[in-house]
Parts: sequence; structure tokens; C-alpha cells
Amino acid sequence: MQNLHSWLMYQVHGVRLPRQRRQRRRGPDQAEDYRDWVRQQPSAVSESTRAIEACHTGPHGFWQKSSGYTCIPLTHEEHMELHRIGPRKFQEKYRIDFEVIIEGLFTEWSEIQARRSGQDVAAVERKTSEAGALDAA
Repeated sequence: MQNLHSWLMYQVHGVRLPRQRRQRRRGPDQAEDYRDWVRQQPSAVSESTRAIEACHTGPHGFWQKSSGYTCIPLTHEEHMELHRIGPRKFQEKYRIDFEVIIEGLFTEWSEIQARRSGQDVAAVERKTSEAGALDAA
């Protein structure tokens, strides 16, 4: 419909309408800097440092991307196994808890970012624990 409106404005009034910008992608934050950092961490399962992928483990339906802040480091083979057997069986098999790993990674990331910007690291830790307390309530 926008094309017809633009065409008519030009034909009737000789005015070219400015092109509309596309709306930004909607959905969860993909946190690309955080995911890049996660890829530099050892695997949460095997502690390997080779071919690490930032694997989304968030609460959205399987095969749907959740927030980039819910990524954990896994090797390509472990990532494919996660998709093959599902998150519940994967956690049981390797005796890991995605939520604990995510919280630990995010806390470490937040401390690094706080140090880079000159903030008090203790304040960052309090914010993280306060947010967890609010989620639990």
C-alpha cells in the first residue's frame, strides 16, 4: 500500500516521499559481544577449548532463539547432541544445570564489564543477586 501512496503523491503532487526505514528486528536481545566472549570459554561439559559454540539454552521453545544471555559454551559435537536428545536429557546425562552455568557466566561477564568501565564490582554482584531474588519471588 505504501508504494501506491508514494506513486500517487509523485504523480499528483510531484512530491517524492522519503523511504520508510525498516523496523528493527523484534525479539530477545542477541547480545553479540557476550556471545563472542562465551565462545572463548571452555566447554561447560568437556572443558575443551576447541571449536566452541555459544549454544542458546533459554526458556523459549526448542529450535527458537532465546536471549543471547542464555548461551553456554559447548563444542560443536555437544551442541548437536543437545539438539538430538533435548535439553532435559542432556542435562541429566552430563549432570549439569543450564541455569547455574548461565548465572555463573553472566556474573563473570558483568564483573569484567564493570572493571572495564571502572565501576565497583561489588555493586554488580549485588545487582545480580537482587535480580535473582526478584525472579524467585
